[in-house]
Amino acid sequence: MTSIAITRVYETLYIVDPNLTDEQVQAIMDKYRQLVEQTGGEVSSVEKWDKRRLAYEVAERREGIYVLMYFSGEAKVAWELDRVMRISEDVMRHLIVLEEAGQAAAAKGRVSKPEATKPEEAPKPAAEEAEVEKQAEAPAEAEAEAIEAAETFELAEAVETAELAEAAEPAETVPAEASEEQAEESIKEEEKAE
Repeated sequence: MTSIAITRVYETLYIVDPNLTDEQVQAIMDKYRQLVEQTGGEVSSVEKWDKRRLAYEVAERREGIYVLMYFSGEAKVAWELDRVMRISEDVMRHLIVLEEAGQAAAAKGRVSKPEATKPEEAPKPAAEEAEVEKQAEAPAEAEAEAIEAAETFELAEAVETAELAEAAEPAETVPAEASEEQAEESIKEEEKAE
């Protein structure tokens, strides 16, 4: 019985010591690239990000240099990479996941440049840009809907207030002087009736 090899695309993010030089970080990146290729995988892209603050302290460090790598291969490639990263002292933390959003194809066209390593300047994958634009439009749409609902509510409230005011008013409005005269006449009529 022969086994069928299933090739999948993986995304790996790992953090290295922030005190390393660019040459040392490049050596670590090359080490893991070669490991993937030696175990039968194919690396599509490797990007070095700038030094970033960590969410919590790791190995007495509050910052780290992030490296993002996309590769394709069988599951054994990901397992071997995970095993080596776990026992390696040059990686503070790592994460290997299946890539499903098409970001590997977008990253393949990018070239790691020193000026593109800053988080705010790093190019975003097309799918991520579309999602960001969609999220940016959502508050504007929600705001427009809220304003329309508020205007509708205010209009309905104004109509209801006007209807209540009409219902509360007497059928005939009589000037104050006329009502005093009517009151006196009604008193006189009552006295005559007695």
